[in-house]
Amino acid sequence: MTLIWQFNKDYQCWETEVKARDYLGEGVYKISLQPRPGYCDRGRWMLVITSHGVGNLDDQEALSRYYFNLDRAKAEVEDWVNARKEVADAYL
Repeated sequence: MTLIWQFNKDYQCWETEVKARDYLGEGVYKISLQPRPGYCDRGRWMLVITSHGVGNLDDQEALSRYYFNLDRAKAEVEDWVNARKEVADAYL
């Protein structure tokens, strides 16, 4: 699946969402790449994923959160989405 990213001018971040389905039911993962201050030495972009209608991902795993390159971050997130069984199941 190719993600469609939209720029949120109010928060200066990139956002997308995908459908998901797990033991709680059907919902979405809302995904955001948010800018970090320029002095941060762990990355310029922070990944934030919130779950709506499905289990909270942070209850299960810790995701890579910081990226220096926006295009690389988007590609990594897309790879992660395509590997998620919860996402694949929602599109059956």
